Amino acid sequence: MSGPSSPTASKASEAVVATGLPSSDISSRISEARRLLSSRQTSGTSRDLVTVAAFDPATSQITIFSLPKTEFLVKDADLSVNTQAGGTVRVHVVRANGVNTAVTAADVSTGRQLVPLLVQFPIVKAGAVSENSLLHFGAPGPGFTAVTEAGKTYVRRMLDAAAGRLAEDGVRLALTSSISPNTSASLSTQTTSAS
Repeated sequence: MSGPSSPTASKASEAVVATGLPSSDISSRISEARRLLSSRQTSGTSRDLVTVAAFDPATSQITIFSLPKTEFLVKDADLSVNTQAGGTVRVHVVRANGVNTAVTAADVSTGRQLVPLLVQFPIVKAGAVSENSLLHFGAPGPGFTAVTEAGKTYVRRMLDAAAGRLAEDGVRLALTSSISPNTSASLSTQTTSAS
């Protein structure tokens, strides 16, 4: 029987099977979803709604839909919500954990599973929306491995960029472990003073 010869190959294979796309394509879809959500008019953003960007591997389209924040934060909630394009999506909350909530989503008309990519979560301070956070899903659904890998790549890139900027200011960082769900990264700093 032939199959992937390493855990990495197995994960890559799983990602392609689950979404029809390799991890690198999921990463570009997350970037596209970020652009779509960021470009939305936010002046009238409701503090009571979260907005989700989900990818349909069959059509290569990103679907945008909003749902009540109160329902988004309830484990096992089942909702039927309208998309911006006029379709309907069935959403199931798998894990309700604030901004780390996991959902599954399916197009009602086709039954196809969608891959949740990002959620736009309104942060409310003093009764008004102070900002909209764009957060990656940690959803245990189709594409989970690919989304996780893309998220790790993004975090690594951001950490490396931050370390580079700090190094320019004389602060040296040394990450001694890779980013992984099962390991923690230890960080040591060394500050050099400018004379």
